[in-house]
Amino acid sequence: MPAAKSVGSAFAATGGWLQKYGAWLIPVGVAVVGLTAVLSAQAITTGIVTGVFSVYRGAILLWSSVTRIATGVQAVFNAVMSANPVGLITCGPFGASG
Repeated sequence: MPAAKSVGSAFAATGGWLQKYGAWLIPVGVAVVGLTAVLSAQAITTGIVTGVFSVYRGAILLWSSVTRIATGVQAVFNAVMSANPVGLITCGPFGASG
């Protein structure tokens, strides 16, 4: 079985190479694992921040809608008050003087 012998010799050569150069390979492996952990933490944090900004945007849009509705209600109230005879009497002098 020449294939098994060549696989065995490849494993033996790899083992020898790791024994010879393995001392600098450990810090490289630690660096790769550390970088992977940092990038994963950054991706998780980015997702959380995106979610928080989405909630904030929704709150701003809701408040804008409430403000528009309140402006419309105030405009209707002003029209009703101006059409009221008491409102005409009280607002008339101010309108005439301004």
